[in-house]
Amino acid sequence: MFVLALSELWHWTGDDAYLRRHVDVARRALDWARHFGDLDGDGFLESRRRSPRGLRNQAWKDSDEAIRQPDGSIVDGPTATVEEQAFYILALERLAEVLVALGDDEGARGRLRLARALRRRWHDAFWMADEGFYAMALDGAKAPVRSIASNPGHALGAGIVPAEQARAVADRLLAPDLFSGWGVRSLSDRHPSFNPFAYHLGSVWPVEQATFALGFKRYGLDEHLDRLADGLFQATLASRDGRLPEALSGHSRRDVPTPVPYPAASVPQAWSASALIQLVQIMLGLYPFAPLGVLAVVRPRLPVWAPALTLRRLRVGSAVVDIRFDRRVDGSASWRVIRQHGRLLVVGAGPPDDVGERRWLERLELAGLDRAPGRLAQAARIALGRAGS
Repeated sequence: MFVLALSELWHWTGDDAYLRRHVDVARRALDWARHFGDLDGDGFLESRRRSPRGLRNQAWKDSDEAIRQPDGSIVDGPTATVEEQAFYILALERLAEVLVALGDDEGARGRLRLARALRRRWHDAFWMADEGFYAMALDGAKAPVRSIASNPGHALGAGIVPAEQARAVADRLLAPDLFSGWGVRSLSDRHPSFNPFAYHLGSVWPVEQATFALGFKRYGLDEHLDRLADGLFQATLASRDGRLPEALSGHSRRDVPTPVPYPAASVPQAWSASALIQLVQIMLGLYPFAPLGVLAVVRPRLPVWAPALTLRRLRVGSAVVDIRFDRRVDGSASWRVIRQHGRLLVVGAGPPDDVGERRWLERLELAGLDRAPGRLAQAARIALGRAGS
């Protein structure tokens, strides 16, 4: 997460000095993951409890009960969750992006080679063809944990799901057993361990929904994005003072027309608040590349209850811009810059997969990682879907 946050901060601020100050920490974080997070040398990251007072599960779903077999039994042994691998692969790619900009061609190539190899092995290890979905984890024997849960949605958000599987994964996330109407449940309501009030066994976490929305946007799944966004926005409007709790119960919106907070939820909660900010960014399709003073607006959309929206004082690097969006009948939105201070090129970009970090990094590598500043300009053009094939 640190590596992803560092890359994202650089995209928005273009602060090269900050990037250089922290890039060695990012390198060491991923080197640690490779050498110490991989417990058995197979390339995947596993977690294992060493202290009797430690956490059984050390991915984001960190409750002892979170990772369960389809029969309801708790998974034993070191576990490798599907989303942990996805974020690791994405972090390798994002670090490579940063290293490209800083002139470390060899370091960038090494991270890209590792990410590519892991991406292929990841799909083969976790994909359940009969379900059209990914397993939530691998158990201690490296067998898939075939429970249907929200975990694979993070892989969609990370952009490592092959394009030919993306729609199937998105469809499964929004199937009635996972999608409550307010959001995607942490566990299918068909699972024997499902409990709508359990922390990770059926609750709906707002912070997860933003990651899933990013995946829908990335793969051009507008109908899925609209459904998910509507659920989370409506849950927010129905929440006291517009404050989303840490988690909602997993009750169906059809049966319980008001979102019910998880009983012990923190309210307000920073994760949940951040989800709404990210969801607005995703709906509007805002992809900054501040190092070159560029902001891409990628296929913006607005919900039916928001015919217009004005974004004020959006900062990209040292520039500040106001943008107005107007909804069309089909949910897409037109946009125009209404005020701007500082140098910033605001452009409409192509399909969201052209903005994915992985694609432009691959093309940079094939191009030979040309020296900056030409390399940086080429990176930005590819990142924003503006370069020719």
